[in-house]
Amino acid sequence: MRIEECQIEINDLEKDLLPKLIGKVFHVTSRQYFKMIIEGGSIIANPPSPAQKCEPIYNKAYGRDRNYVSLFDLRIATTKEIENALEGLFFLNLKKCDDKPVFIFFKEKIISKLIPWTEAEREVGYRKEGWVPYVEAWYPSPLSIENINYVLKVNVALDEKACLRKELARLLDESLG
Repeated sequence: MRIEECQIEINDLEKDLLPKLIGKVFHVTSRQYFKMIIEGGSIIANPPSPAQKCEPIYNKAYGRDRNYVSLFDLRIATTKEIENALEGLFFLNLKKCDDKPVFIFFKEKIISKLIPWTEAEREVGYRKEGWVPYVEAWYPSPLSIENINYVLKVNVALDEKACLRKELARLLDESLG
């Protein structure tokens, strides 16, 4: 498995990182979970945990509730659909990744088993369970690391304002318990 690493300025994520994702199917995770994926041999669905600080949309998640592996599928989404998705969930630098997201790209052989976002829309509608329209997809079972094509580890370089916002958010989280 090929592993690449790069550094991207926080204000350049859409300009420099997004083109690397367009046209591909991938999973986003933290460095900690990536290590666990490699050690365990597969990507599994994220179990719900009261201690886990999920993005708000994932408090009740369509894929996680069904034990699916959450993926992003940017093979056919339009620029506008991707922009809308990023407004709902900024998957280029998820909070749980602590400015070091890991993007795991898959071999073509898994594509036929993907469950598209339209299935969630048909089954439950949009507001009953969290999912990201146009770009989220799921795999119905654990994904063996044998299905990984390559990995991109990103180090997000923060500017002074981003550092300050991050510190304020940390302090707020501490004060709220």
